[in-house]
Amino acid sequence: MATLTHAMQFWFARMAFNAAREDFYKELALAIEHDEHIATFLGEEIEEARKYKEHGPILLYKRMLRRMDEEQGRFSHMLDTMVPKGDLFALSAIDEVDKTKKVEGLRFLAQSVMRVRQMAGLVFSALQTLLTMLPVFLAFAIINAVVVIPEFEQMLPLERWPAIGKSLYWVSYVIRHYWYALIVLAVGGIWGFLHSLDHWYGPTRAKADKRFPYSLYRDFHGSIFLIRLAQLLQTDYSLNEALLLLRSKAVPWMGWHITRMLRNMTEYGQDYSQIINTGIFSRRMQKRVSAYARRSGFKDALVEVGGSGMDAVMDDIRRAAGRLNKISLVFCVAGLCYFHFGMQYTTNDLISQMKQESAVSR
Repeated sequence: MATLTHAMQFWFARMAFNAAREDFYKELALAIEHDEHIATFLGEEIEEARKYKEHGPILLYKRMLRRMDEEQGRFSHMLDTMVPKGDLFALSAIDEVDKTKKVEGLRFLAQSVMRVRQMAGLVFSALQTLLTMLPVFLAFAIINAVVVIPEFEQMLPLERWPAIGKSLYWVSYVIRHYWYALIVLAVGGIWGFLHSLDHWYGPTRAKADKRFPYSLYRDFHGSIFLIRLAQLLQTDYSLNEALLLLRSKAVPWMGWHITRMLRNMTEYGQDYSQIINTGIFSRRMQKRVSAYARRSGFKDALVEVGGSGMDAVMDDIRRAAGRLNKISLVFCVAGLCYFHFGMQYTTNDLISQMKQESAVSR
């Protein structure tokens, strides 16, 4: 029981730490810049946490202190299992450089974390409309199938319903009699789409990435790839070494693009526009990297675009997120209007027919 409690405490502490880990990277960079020993820095953080009775940070900093001693102060070992894998790539590179580069690398990593978080926020905001409207749409469909249509059936036979009423009937019929198949199809379709994001790769996928919604995934993960690559290049990794390191931990989709980049380096030499021409970036991003490369060299261009150039990437993702919001809104509103006006029109038509029959019978 004690082990489970400790594991839960560590999990919550790690979640809280990662939510603002860029602040830790900045403070660590400042400590290194002022020649403060890492053990002293962590000891001060422990005392600060004790002052405010923050048990989670105490647990994490003590663990960092213990792991730092195991590997002679290597940040990648000290923070292993605490921070995301992408951060560990950059930290492994930072471990190998001198003091000045360590400070620069940690500050660049802090900026990168903030950019990735901002991009993730944009993508999540793009899904909010869909996640908000979809339950309302499903509620309308279920109410129509379970409550409204059965009442209509008791009023008049189906052949006397208006066309839109008949379409509502068949929709409700499918929901009532094949709901389990719809659930399987929905879950299977969602799983298949999500699985394809990471695991479908090749020339056909590269074409699909030019179209929405795969383009949103490409823009987001292509930008993260560029940030990770820039982090490694910032710490004096060669382009080939950085790409090999990223490929070693990449999902199949990303691995395919990196493999093509490595092949293009051999085939095209210094033609950098061709090296990155794999489909991992939008045409706009590719042109931006090529333009920077002409002025300052390819490696410097990747660092520049992966750093300050991310503002333009954020605009691309913001536009794609806005497009997803609009598409979600249009489809959900159209569905709601179909059910609402369809039920209203059918109700009026059936009542009108019943009144006519009542008048004739009298």
